[in-house]
Amino acid sequence: MSRESVIQAYSQWTDVFVEEALIISRYVRNGARVLDLGCGSGRMAGPLLKRGCTYLGVDASDGMISAAQSLHPDLSFVTENIVDYTYGAGDYDAVLLMHNVIDSLYPYGRRRAFLASCYERLGDGILIFSSHLADTGPAYVAEDYHGATVHNFRAPHGWHITELEELGYQVLMSIQCERSNRYDWSYFVAQHRLSADVARQP
Repeated sequence: MSRESVIQAYSQWTDVFVEEALIISRYVRNGARVLDLGCGSGRMAGPLLKRGCTYLGVDASDGMISAAQSLHPDLSFVTENIVDYTYGAGDYDAVLLMHNVIDSLYPYGRRRAFLASCYERLGDGILIFSSHLADTGPAYVAEDYHGATVHNFRAPHGWHITELEELGYQVLMSIQCERSNRYDWSYFVAQHRLSADVARQP
């Protein structure tokens, strides 16, 4: 993801998918504290800034962070590996893992451990993330990405939900999304199961 071709592609990609806009409007309140892990060039920062959110973007690529800072000079960005980045429980109202972020963690144990660490730090906040879909799996699939070969994790939609529930999350919303004439992505909104149960009480 640090290749120049990938950084340039991300810098020019400012669109937010309709599914992403729906999730933000429904689950991220105005003025929320948002942590965008694997933020790339800060694609998600724009709509969050419009909602008056306090935003911090974290990415391991210096090039991505430089691009993000140029596009959003008034926002805060940090160059750091998201796996090593630490924050306290309850520090953020929403933690984002968008696009390829969670699927690029290899082997699978790293992915699962990272989702578990997010769970430990969420407090009453929500986790919003996307993941690749597959008809079969789960498996890592080699794919071309702006001239770079990446290995993305793919699994059926229901498998991702089970993964979250096994880690203690309550899935508040999930959306399957069509890309290139196939259902290629899912978006998920999840929270501590106990927090979700309390929120449903009258």
